[in-house]
Amino acid sequence: MAKNSFSWLGFFLRLLFALILVYSSYNPSGTSFYHWAKEALLAEPLAVTPPLGLSAVVLLIGWTAYLRATFRSLSASLA
Repeated sequence: MAKNSFSWLGFFLRLLFALILVYSSYNPSGTSFYHWAKEALLAEPLAVTPPLGLSAVVLLIGWTAYLRATFRSLSASLA
């Protein structure tokens, strides 16, 4: 059963993982998945390397988990 207590440690861990997810997906410094994939695919179209593909899958799983949790928490508060 889930524990429904709030702690500052839980808050900061969620914030840290959210920031890592967002900044690894895209950031203006040029060191993100977006820039990596753009450079790789412009150099040779359809040349997806295993690290690039694995990174895409990991980011997709992360975004899916965070968006699902967000929608579930919003719908619970709106009902």
